[in-house]
Amino acid sequence: MHFFTKQLKCAFDFKGRASRQEFWLYFLCVLVAFGAACFAIMALTVSSCSVVFNDMGAQQGCGWIGVFICMILGWIGLPLLLISAGARRLHDSNKSGWWQLLLLIPPIGVLVLAVLMALPGTQGENRFGLPPNA
Repeated sequence: MHFFTKQLKCAFDFKGRASRQEFWLYFLCVLVAFGAACFAIMALTVSSCSVVFNDMGAQQGCGWIGVFICMILGWIGLPLLLISAGARRLHDSNKSGWWQLLLLIPPIGVLVLAVLMALPGTQGENRFGLPPNA
C-alpha cells in the first residue's frame, strides 16, 4: 500500500517521475475504491428511499440520485486523483504531462495514452529528475 499513500501525498504534485508498477497499481486502487464508493452510494440512496417511500417508483427514482452522484464523482473526482499520477508516469518516459490531452480524442487518444503509460521509463536521470526508485 506504500505506492497508494505515496501517490495520494503527491495528488497535486506534477513534478517528478512514477514507475509503471507504481502508476498502474495506484490506477487500479483508485478504480476499485471508486467502484466501492458507487456501490455504497447506490445502496444508501435506495435503502434510505425505501424507508421514506412505500412506492416502488419513488424508490427507483431515488436510485437515479445515486447514479447522478456517482457520475459527478467520476467526472470530477477521478481526473483529480489520476491527472498528476499520469503526468509523473509520462515524465518517467521523458514526455510532458500535457500528452494526457490525448484523452480528448476518445477512441484513439485513450489507446495511445495507455500505450505511453505502459512503455518502460528512461534509464537514469532525464529532464524531469531522477528515476522513481532512486
